[in-house]
Amino acid sequence: MNKRAIIWSSVAIAIVAAVLVVLATKHRLETSNQLITSRTYQIGQDLIAHSSSQQLAGLPPGLAGQLANLLGSPTRVSAVLLGDEPPPIGDGSACSRLILTNERAKGMELRLCSAPTSDKFRIMGYWPTSVNPGVR
Repeated sequence: MNKRAIIWSSVAIAIVAAVLVVLATKHRLETSNQLITSRTYQIGQDLIAHSSSQQLAGLPPGLAGQLANLLGSPTRVSAVLLGDEPPPIGDGSACSRLILTNERAKGMELRLCSAPTSDKFRIMGYWPTSVNPGVR
């Protein structure tokens, strides 16, 4: 083989390798996002059914009382969002947000992150929300 063929072969192999790395990284990120989304949704279902979740490292003080008020009316998971709230509420540390709403148009949003030392999620913050029942 001459030098030119070796160079073109090397370039082609490098391009194919780069494309494979990009595709593998994209797949890993999509899989991670799907896992975060499904776990966040399950945490919401657990909170609705049991006012707690084994996937959480614990509840912050005051959240149990606010959940009890929210759950006084049939409640559902209305949204699971990836990423954090924009500042000043969020600081980029949350990996997902969970929004629960009930039939009285009351809701609660929770910021969640995966705890670095375990496979449980931690609640970074929460606040009540109001829902306009005419807007979906």
